[in-house]
Amino acid sequence: MKLEHVNEIKGILILAVSLILLGSLASFTPYDLPWYISQPNTHAHNLIGIVGAYLAGFLFFVLGLSAYFLVVVGFFWSWNKFTSREIQFSFPKFLSLIVLILVVASLLSMSAGDDKMERFTRSGVVGICFSDFLNQYLSPVGAILILSV
Repeated sequence: MKLEHVNEIKGILILAVSLILLGSLASFTPYDLPWYISQPNTHAHNLIGIVGAYLAGFLFFVLGLSAYFLVVVGFFWSWNKFTSREIQFSFPKFLSLIVLILVVASLLSMSAGDDKMERFTRSGVVGICFSDFLNQYLSPVGAILILSV
């Protein structure tokens, strides 16, 4: 099989995983999971089922709305695989992706104001912890400047 066809298959598989992730995030309801409510739904209302409910619940808990950024990364990666453009993965690129997700989550946390529930919904645990750390040592203006750069 030609390398071009192998890359097309990989691109389609990555696209399928990204679409599954998008479907689970978009149709997430906290009533599907026992750690959000004491009487969860008997059948998951998530489009991807109980696996999608747990996946989306975990990602929203950790990353908040910045979990959608993973879908965008998956779409770009899929497109590059499908068109046979090789992305050379390296540790600095992976670290940059982690830092970018951390910055997006922190900015989402800071944009919610003082409402703790809204901050958690937007940014998850990671965004709240990092934005609180920056606010404590740099003040809100300094934190926004650092995150924006």
